Amino acid sequence: MSSQPRKEVPPELRDRMQQLWNDERTAISQKTIDSKTRFPIDRIKKIMKADSDIRLISADAVILMSHAIELFLKDLAVRARYQADLDSNQVIQRHQVVRACREHEEEAFDFIV
Repeated sequence: MSSQPRKEVPPELRDRMQQLWNDERTAISQKTIDSKTRFPIDRIKKIMKADSDIRLISADAVILMSHAIELFLKDLAVRARYQADLDSNQVIQRHQVVRACREHEEEAFDFIV
């Protein structure tokens, strides 16, 4: 956990995040979540089963987890892209991802850094 006080989210980043989540809400409301995933189902299931209390996992739960991972990564990518833009970089670099996790008022990414 960072010892520095968190900054307020800048309006430009807040607008980008709002746009992302509005687009995602619209996409979700216009369709049902299908079983097509972007991440390997077996790997997700293996990670979920790492918890010794979990013995069986339904296919629907794994698919939903895959979609949650996708949303999480989209959110992190928008934040990292903002940091790259501040540095006038075309390529997102490691330090920008770290800054995206540490810098602003949300504590959602504290487990990463």
